[in-house]
Amino acid sequence: MPVQAQFRYGVKAGMNISTLHFNKDLVSPDALVGYQMGLTSEWMSQRKHIGVELSALFSQKGITYHSKRYTANYIGIPLNFKWRYRLLFGDLFLTAGPYVAFSIGEKEWDKISVNGSPRTTAKDLDFGVNAGAGILILNHFQVGLGYGLGLTDGYEVKRTSGLKSYAQNRNWNISVTYLF
Repeated sequence: MPVQAQFRYGVKAGMNISTLHFNKDLVSPDALVGYQMGLTSEWMSQRKHIGVELSALFSQKGITYHSKRYTANYIGIPLNFKWRYRLLFGDLFLTAGPYVAFSIGEKEWDKISVNGSPRTTAKDLDFGVNAGAGILILNHFQVGLGYGLGLTDGYEVKRTSGLKSYAQNRNWNISVTYLF
């Protein structure tokens, strides 16, 4: 018997709660609340309940430090493998996969710390993995919660002393998706 597949696309919007993980103990930043929005698509095997989800999202990440927001904007492309389980009121789903994100806009933050006034620069490319869970309601609305773990050094911190350190993105997100 052939496996039936369904391709759908939609729009996604949500909120990010992000911070940075520094490789050296430079600062203790607070989380930044930002946003994400963009387009998404999914291909699901109807009989096996597995599939692939590909998105293109504009996303705001960064930190809050001493009540000041330091943001970096990204165009992120997550490719998630998806598993769904049908329930009476909707479909429960789990996702996991890699992402690549391209930094756009302002990339430099000055004077992020009182110790040495370092300059922090967002690198052009961020790569990591993400995982999430959620529910599909009425076959069109998805509500999801996810976590993104940056694996590459997405930021470089140059101190006036000449020393360098690096930081990776860490990101929780809550999203709502409408699939056509």
